[in-house]
Amino acid sequence: MITCYLKLKGNSLEKYADGGIVEILDKDVTNELLISGDIVKVNSEGTEVEIKIDRTELEEYYLAHKDEVSVEILIRLNNINDLSQKSNTISLTLNNDIKLISIEPKEAKIGDTITLKGYGFITRNEGSTYINIGEIGVVSGKEISDIKIGEYSEPDIITFKLDTLTSIPAGNYKISISNSVSLFSNSLELKIIDESSITSGSRIKKTGQTKSYDKNGKEVKDGTIRDDGFYQIGIRHEYERDDSQEIVKDITTNLIWQDNIDVKNIKLSAEKADEYCSDLVLGDYTDWRVPNIIELQTLFYNNKIEGIFHNIHQ
Repeated sequence: MITCYLKLKGNSLEKYADGGIVEILDKDVTNELLISGDIVKVNSEGTEVEIKIDRTELEEYYLAHKDEVSVEILIRLNNINDLSQKSNTISLTLNNDIKLISIEPKEAKIGDTITLKGYGFITRNEGSTYINIGEIGVVSGKEISDIKIGEYSEPDIITFKLDTLTSIPAGNYKISISNSVSLFSNSLELKIIDESSITSGSRIKKTGQTKSYDKNGKEVKDGTIRDDGFYQIGIRHEYERDDSQEIVKDITTNLIWQDNIDVKNIKLSAEKADEYCSDLVLGDYTDWRVPNIIELQTLFYNNKIEGIFHNIHQ
């Protein structure tokens, strides 16, 4: 159920605060009753009444019987105490499509929170709502469950985090909304800044995944799972190895890694590893440290540490 609220203005509406019933009718079909709603409140002057209805039922009726999305409905207030009625016809635009009207901020980096406003974020059909980064979801899709439905004529709101799972390099992208069983919305521009939690100026690397899998580990080939196997984007793994100093530089992240015999032969606890790195002098560097989990993940390609190595000193 998707609840929406409407405000109606008139005279002598206070009598409907107690014992009032709201009915929504199709005035084109001899006032056929569609759904009933609730009176939430009436202002003290009796000039404005607020009602609550189930938007889902209303949309399902009209969109199943009519082609147009802008319709007129008859709203009737009934007072069960004195059998009085008040009615009015209003125009209503149903969510047969999805429309974006704003995006904030317009420039962001990985980790920032993005707010989208628009209409029709939840459609009449069942299905998942997706944020699409790139033309028709070519770059990245992210399923969204937290959607604030706008009241009255206010827009719907989606807030999501541009996290590391998005796996896209910096650049200008088109942001759109889609439903897994309906059309895409219009698109708005978002500039993603070339910055991440690993190091300033770093970029997202390929993971090497070429197939998509569901949560049970079954391969999915129809494009409904939007993971790294679906997009297969990112920057190739490329490194420079200085054989004389036994260090490797990651060209993408600018991180420098130890690559001597100790890497293969020494196994240490986390505490001992910190001590080892603090005392290490290698390749003219004395500021070695234990990498964090995100930095370690940048080395893996298809669950293995591999890439293109360029030796700069033999």
